[in-house]
Amino acid sequence: MLKFAPFITIYDFEASRDIQNEVIWTFSSYLKGVASTRQRFNIHIVDQIEKERTFLKGNIKSVWKYYSNEGFNAVKKEAQKILLLDLITSCLLNVSEELSWNEQAILEAKENALKHDLEFQYCSKMTSNKSGDTMARIQLELKQDKLLIWVEFFDKNNTLLSKKQLIETHPFQLAVFRCFEKPHWIDPERFGFQFKNGLTLSLSQQDEKGIWNNVHSELDEVFIKQLDGNDNRSFKELANW
Repeated sequence: MLKFAPFITIYDFEASRDIQNEVIWTFSSYLKGVASTRQRFNIHIVDQIEKERTFLKGNIKSVWKYYSNEGFNAVKKEAQKILLLDLITSCLLNVSEELSWNEQAILEAKENALKHDLEFQYCSKMTSNKSGDTMARIQLELKQDKLLIWVEFFDKNNTLLSKKQLIETHPFQLAVFRCFEKPHWIDPERFGFQFKNGLTLSLSQQDEKGIWNNVHSELDEVFIKQLDGNDNRSFKELANW
């Protein structure tokens, strides 16, 4: 599944809130060979250039960057996405030498993101079931602050048979907590995920929604609620729950 290395977060830039996920995820999907998945890269927007600074020790790298909202607010959404991508890549490049991060990889990720019009697209590799007559894969779709996870079923000739929504969740459940890592066939009919606590979430071509199995305790119910995209608690609230 999609890996974030590093995981990029932007703070105190409310004007870009609605496009942040799509720009960051599109760029990150092409960013390879720069950092590890354990590392985070935080960009803090400040209102004065004198407040700019960096903190690059440990796994959480932080950059405080001055940025004016005026020019950003004056352009349309598509232009805003390009400006936001420019901000992200410039912050990464400014510290790349000190961190020994591959500058060419950063530039190539930017170029590929622009080639795809900064529209996030991701599908996992197709996997065949045991009988070999059906293949399936995961498709990820961003919807502002929600992540929709779909299962696509194909026949052995790669013809799409059906597409079903497995779950609507929070983007950080995949990007930060890495709950959705290795999609596979749960049984000959159902494709989805098995989690570390033994729970499974999967569906078949006949199911209308994702089915949870192996739910035995209150803790299991809590886990399911945490992954529920209709839970409106913040990232910080969920992380501390």
